[in-house]
Amino acid sequence: MKIIFEEIEDRLLKIKFNPGINRLELIRMLEEETEWEVDNKDCRRSQLNNVKNTKLIEIKNFLQSNEVAKEVIDRYYKIRPSIEGDYNLSQTNMYESTTTGCLFTRDLPGFDIPIHTDPIWLAFTGVIFFTETDDPLLASYFYDSNKQEIFRMTTNYGDGWIQHNANSSWHSGGNQRSDTVRYSLIFSIQLVYGKNKERVK
Repeated sequence: MKIIFEEIEDRLLKIKFNPGINRLELIRMLEEETEWEVDNKDCRRSQLNNVKNTKLIEIKNFLQSNEVAKEVIDRYYKIRPSIEGDYNLSQTNMYESTTTGCLFTRDLPGFDIPIHTDPIWLAFTGVIFFTETDDPLLASYFYDSNKQEIFRMTTNYGDGWIQHNANSSWHSGGNQRSDTVRYSLIFSIQLVYGKNKERVK
């Protein structure tokens, strides 16, 4: 498995993720999982809280590794130094005060997340797409402080994004197709109370 981050702007990194498995096999594994839970806010989204397939577990473990988290945090503190003041956390303290979450999701046609920002405890958050090709109807969109669109993320297999969550980190997304189920993975680095013992040297 391999993940590459590319700077789009000081709040946004593009992700290129290679899970080490072809798309059809990955989708088959996701479809065979039996514990999808419908999201309370929108019945057109389901999430996989309890993963059984060993390959899917490997993908989660890779993305949740301390090494991946450290790379994201190191990159953001370099391109957006104001983060230290935003959270009153040095680069090292941010690393030691966070944990990484990964959640497979399944979005039915019509699923929609309007323009929004995320809770402040989601310091860095994003999505990795498992769609076949780039499709504007399945994409995430990003906006400036006036909520004017400035960027659309591509949705090729393994494409994705992670952004620093600030007051102006407006974005939206969903599944606007009528014939496609969108599978993806929510990828976030979240603040915790106190220190994450697995990250403290």
